[in-house]
Amino acid sequence: MIFDVIKVLAGKVKVCATSAEGDSYFISSIDGIDGDEVTFTDAVDGIEVKLDRSMVDQCGLTTYGEATVPTVVEIGRIQSNESTFFEDNSKDHAISNKKFDSVAATCKEYIQAFTSKDAQLIKNCVIEGRNRDLEKLKILGADRVLVFNKISVPDGVYVRQLYWSLIDKKLIQALQEIDESIDGIDDEEFKVDAEIIKEDLRKNVADYRYHMKGVEFEKLFNQWPTLLNPSPFNLNGS
Repeated sequence: MIFDVIKVLAGKVKVCATSAEGDSYFISSIDGIDGDEVTFTDAVDGIEVKLDRSMVDQCGLTTYGEATVPTVVEIGRIQSNESTFFEDNSKDHAISNKKFDSVAATCKEYIQAFTSKDAQLIKNCVIEGRNRDLEKLKILGADRVLVFNKISVPDGVYVRQLYWSLIDKKLIQALQEIDESIDGIDDEEFKVDAEIIKEDLRKNVADYRYHMKGVEFEKLFNQWPTLLNPSPFNLNGS
C-alpha cells in the first residue's frame, strides 16, 4: 500500500520513507514509475534512488500535516480521477510540505557540519527528532555522527574524551580571561584575588573529574563544572 500512497502523492505531498533496514529517504517528487519500480532523487543528499514495490511497502511513512495520507478507498478514487482529496486538504498539505522543507534543510545543515558519509544517520536522527544528539556532537567537535542510544564502548570512550577535552578548553579560556583582566593593573590585592579565583576554578574542575568517574553515559551531558557555567549542553533544558 505504501507504494501506491507515494505514487498518488507524488508532486503534491512530500514524504519521508524509512525502509525496514533503517534507510531514510526524503521524497519531494518522483522522477518516474516503471511498473513496480519507483525512481526519485532524495531531496536531502541529491542521490537518485530506485526502489521496487516490495521494498517500498515495508517502509514507514512520515508526513508533517493532517489529512496527508489517503485511505485505500481514497487511493482508488484518486487513480480514477473521482476524488477531491487534494483540493479538500490543500491547506494541510501546504503546511506539511513547508515542514518537510524545513526538516530537509536541517538535515543539509548537519551534513555540512559533519560529512556526506553521515547523511543517512543524520536523516534518521532528524526524522526521529534526535537533533539534540547532533547538536551535542557538534559542540564536542566530533568528526562523525554517532547514535547515542546505540553507542558502542569504543565510541563511548571517544565521546568522553571529547567531553573532557572541551572542559579543559573552557577552563583554559576562563583562566586566560582572568589573566587578561589583570594585565597592566597595578593593584596587588586585585591580583591576589584573581589568583584565588583561578585556583578555585582549577579545584572545581579537578573535583568534578573525580566525582564524575564512571557516570552513566546518558547522564554525562546533564552535568558540568559549576564554576564554568553555563554549560554549552544546556540546549533548551536538554
